[in-house]
Amino acid sequence: MCAVKTYVMYECIYTEQMLRNGEVEMQARDEEIRFLGMQLAEDKRTLSLMQRHLPSKAAMERDIVSLQIQVTPLQYNSQRRETDRRQIFFFILFFV
Repeated sequence: MCAVKTYVMYECIYTEQMLRNGEVEMQARDEEIRFLGMQLAEDKRTLSLMQRHLPSKAAMERDIVSLQIQVTPLQYNSQRRETDRRQIFFFILFFV
């Protein structure tokens, strides 16, 4: 009878230790979950900031079109000046 009581007492102690270990493990997991939640929130905030600072594709395309419109007359003027320069060069070469 005494051996049974001792066995039951050891089982109770073992069960209590297992419960304490489980509670400690649960607290560790809860802390890890809380930390990961904070990390996720920080990553989302960083991503949001980056997205706000990146120019949009549509705005960049509008800028490209605007710059192309601005460069076309300049290219024409450059080509015209090059043609004029060649004509002057040939004029000087042949008539001077």
